[in-house]
Amino acid sequence: MTRARLFRRTLYGVLAVAVAAAGLLLTQEATALSSRADVKPASYRSPAYNAPMLNVKVASVTFNVAAGQAAYINSSLKFGNATTRILVDNQVECFNNKGTSVRKLLRSQNVYAAGNGALSTVALTTRFLLPTATAASFRCDLSLWTRSLGDAGRVGLMSGFVEVAGKYAGTTQAATTGRSLVTKSAPVWAPAVKGSASVPKTTGLWQAPGGATSLSVFGDAQLTTCYGKDKAPCPVTANDKKGSLVRTTLVATQFKKDGSVCKTSTVSSDVRIPQYVHHQPVYLHNPKVPVLTGSGCLPVFSVYLKHQLLADHPYYVHGSSDDAVVSVIPV
Repeated sequence: MTRARLFRRTLYGVLAVAVAAAGLLLTQEATALSSRADVKPASYRSPAYNAPMLNVKVASVTFNVAAGQAAYINSSLKFGNATTRILVDNQVECFNNKGTSVRKLLRSQNVYAAGNGALSTVALTTRFLLPTATAASFRCDLSLWTRSLGDAGRVGLMSGFVEVAGKYAGTTQAATTGRSLVTKSAPVWAPAVKGSASVPKTTGLWQAPGGATSLSVFGDAQLTTCYGKDKAPCPVTANDKKGSLVRTTLVATQFKKDGSVCKTSTVSSDVRIPQYVHHQPVYLHNPKVPVLTGSGCLPVFSVYLKHQLLADHPYYVHGSSDDAVVSVIPV
């Protein structure tokens, strides 16, 4: 074999190893960043009521977000096959590249034992916007929490996922920070998106970014009906199994330059919260709120959730880590 041929073989071998290594590195980089992760169905032991809750991370996504954008984080967990009445939570917690928690949100509900009809399965959605002023990397973990409401039992995680459903510029978001009691005589308007725009007699309005023709608006809330000697802010109420009949309305009002209303877009849901379900989320979405430009209309909005008690016992809107959230995405 000549020296030239030997050199070529050696060079090809080195190149092959380099290409294989590069391919491996590219594959590892591609799999390290993910936009969706699905959970594996499983059965879990729910500790007894007086024991600490079980917490299990079931999926995770890692992703990058450009400066000035917000990632739309969406997740779902479906539970069933419970052996007794059991509390289940869907929690999403997001971390920056230093491992610091930057957002945590959960939704919860009691799932009944198998054989109780629609109450025997529960699908919980946790969703929110994760904005960043500078380019950043994040990891969002999807976890379940569970505990029996009596003796220890079991519950099935039937399906679920966590995903980055999109990345958007020009978004806004609002969340509650504490509990608010809702009675027949005292509705609650919370949370409400805040901005710096104003029209005559109305301030604190949010202005849509230039060029936006419509808005996708989400409004989710965690609600709890009051019964007996319940937690604050609940008053003492009868333990009569009536629960609460509630109406939740997602409102987006656009204004004219003279301060009058240009258009109000609403989506509402009437829900009965049974006493022993106790905690129940409400999810609302208006996928296309128009941004009108004629007849003196300005691209400025008031966006909020309205909570009303229609019948039976008072209830409260949650705050803190299970806060009500309103999110606005220009589309």
